[in-house]
Amino acid sequence: MSAGPGERVVLVAMNLSSDSVVVVTPHMVAADMGEEVIVLHLEDGYYFGLENVSARIWKLLQKPVRVSEIERLLLEEYDVEPQKCREEVLSLLSNLVDK
Repeated sequence: MSAGPGERVVLVAMNLSSDSVVVVTPHMVAADMGEEVIVLHLEDGYYFGLENVSARIWKLLQKPVRVSEIERLLLEEYDVEPQKCREEVLSLLSNLVDK
């Protein structure tokens, strides 16, 4: 799936994998608070915070990106095993889909 100019791909995939392309939805906005990102769900009015690596992933999700690219960047930036990285990235993305 690809996005045309001005369009956003909505993060709603049911079976996320390293081949999935993901991006934040337009109904979620965020404020960068240094090492933390505060995310507000505009439709439901709830908010939550993301810290450290989760905040880094959120920043990567601002434009369509393949999950494998997120994994690759995190493996370069952090001392983590590839399998653990994949599991954690997919878990966070699954949680964001649920929100």
